[in-house]
Amino acid sequence: MGTTGGAARECRPGRAGVSSLLGTLAAMAVAFSLWETRSGNIVSAHETEAAALAAVRETIRVHGRTAVASLVLARETTRSTRIIAAGDALADRALMTEQDTTDRSAAST
Repeated sequence: MGTTGGAARECRPGRAGVSSLLGTLAAMAVAFSLWETRSGNIVSAHETEAAALAAVRETIRVHGRTAVASLVLARETTRSTRIIAAGDALADRALMTEQDTTDRSAAST
């Protein structure tokens, strides 16, 4: 999955990649993380939900909707983790967000 905007970091195989990503998460007051549920691995972390959803949209564009079927978007702080959306609901949320942005752009022109 490509990374987009903000402090997005992609988890690379091996201990160094995971350590780097965890350091990024620790530095953010709030992180919007994409997790792969089958493996339990974090895929990427973003400073905003919009950036995380943009990464999901890009994955759908490149690999198709099934590529995000096992992903979960979570809002994480040092005190708690809240699931925002998963699987089909995550894909719908990402694509709906793109449509909302397109509609607002068209209305302002």
